[in-house]
Amino acid sequence: MAGPGPILKEAHRLRQHLQELDARITQAPRQLALQKAKLQSAEDNLKAAQDEIKQLKVKINDRELSVKTTFQQIAKWEKQRETAGNSKEYEALLHEVSAAQDRVKAFEDEIFEAMTDVEDKAGKLPGVEAITKQIRLEVATFEKEYDSRIEKFTADRSKTAEELKGVETQVPEDVLPVYSKMVKARGAGAFGKIEGRTCMACNTELTPQNASEINRGLFVTCKSCGRMLYA
Repeated sequence: MAGPGPILKEAHRLRQHLQELDARITQAPRQLALQKAKLQSAEDNLKAAQDEIKQLKVKINDRELSVKTTFQQIAKWEKQRETAGNSKEYEALLHEVSAAQDRVKAFEDEIFEAMTDVEDKAGKLPGVEAITKQIRLEVATFEKEYDSRIEKFTADRSKTAEELKGVETQVPEDVLPVYSKMVKARGAGAFGKIEGRTCMACNTELTPQNASEINRGLFVTCKSCGRMLYA
């Protein structure tokens, strides 16, 4: 590999790849955490849906018991009316019976409403269960492949770092001080390729002389953004 230009081009490619691998290695734990959070949310939604149905059924049973108990009390008051000692006592019992009958109607309305809700929510439950099952499968697959992905990224990074080390030994001695300073400060951002006479990093047009020098593989930095340029 002769000349700084081709060396810069290859160094840029390798440093970009290292940057990408570092990002993947760094992001992997976050992605795993997001997957687990997604599953937890799905599990919570499923449990909430199941709990709603259970609570509604408990409410139905409670109201049905209240209806039964109230009817028993009405029967007791009806029997007491038959033996009421005076009209005042009779009217009081009649009032109690009427109020109890109103309560029964309210209980029955609540039972009907709750049963309707149970039917509606039970109809939607299979969909929630299916979504949760799918997410469980996706997360299980992600977790299963997680370690192998990290190992692959790490191995690729080591290989790329070795390749970069080999390429950078070819940087000419007169260029090396500037090269080392720039890659230390900017990493993969220390380089810029040109197309025609344009620095693609900052979209600045180069002079014909600079463009010619770069195309011949010479060492040139962009007068605008300071990057080391290659064709």
